[in-house]
Amino acid sequence: MNMDHLKLFVNLAQTLNFSQTSKNMYVSQPAVTQAVNSIEKELGVILFKRTKRSVQLTSSGRLFFAKIQPLLTKYDNAVGETRALSDHEKSAITIDYTGTNYEANMYPKLIIKFNKIHPSVKVYLENHQHNMLKERLLHRDSDIAFITEDGREYNHNFIFDELIEGTFVCVIPINNPLTKKNVIKVDDLKNETIILFEANQCPPKLTEIQTKVKKELPNATFMYSSSAVLSHTMIQAGLGVAIMPTFVTLNNQPDFKVLPMEMDATSKYGIAVLKDNTSDIINDFVNCAKAFFEDIDWK
Repeated sequence: MNMDHLKLFVNLAQTLNFSQTSKNMYVSQPAVTQAVNSIEKELGVILFKRTKRSVQLTSSGRLFFAKIQPLLTKYDNAVGETRALSDHEKSAITIDYTGTNYEANMYPKLIIKFNKIHPSVKVYLENHQHNMLKERLLHRDSDIAFITEDGREYNHNFIFDELIEGTFVCVIPINNPLTKKNVIKVDDLKNETIILFEANQCPPKLTEIQTKVKKELPNATFMYSSSAVLSHTMIQAGLGVAIMPTFVTLNNQPDFKVLPMEMDATSKYGIAVLKDNTSDIINDFVNCAKAFFEDIDWK
């Protein structure tokens, strides 16, 4: 049944005036007549009693009007909500990240900068474990992911732009005697409780470092953390020390000190998108992030 015809019927049932309905619906009066005739023919019933002086609903017309009006309202609502969602998807981006201290400190500034370029674009941030980020990109649950290069799929699906090349550091509670050193060796940690990242939050390069530390210090005490925020909370509480890339932690904090590790290892942090999920908005955000990170002293 023609939706436009149904809308004409509902309006005519409300006005009981062909001329008024034609004005309300911006169609000719014969078009209103044709619509009603078409519905009556399809239903096999008479909906209106029509004379030269009046138009009245039949009992069948009253029943049909009572049933069809709420359905048309639901239809209009569904169309409106669907279009609104489509507009949202066209003017929004979803960004995944792991919630490191650096990210929590820098992302608000980055998003403010981006919103000056695209003030009408909505930015949605989602915090996930590191090893979920590439899967979310592949399944199009997100548009952009801040990720380490050694954690992404090495295939042709991704575009990866490096933002930082980080070294590995030791994050130490401020009252720990190790803070008096200039550089930390793995052997310096043999009497410490060492806080490691759980597997789902640990990219391959960091996993490699953690495995090396556990092998070299078999008698050390190890604790595990599910996030960078939790690791820092544990460090600030004096529960242990942690090894992590420079782009995960923050320098010059009152409760802990960050010292370089004596190890030949680096990790690249950057921004990843699917090659076939690019748009002007996504490209502009990537370029904005690259320019923003170039201006930051991450050392």
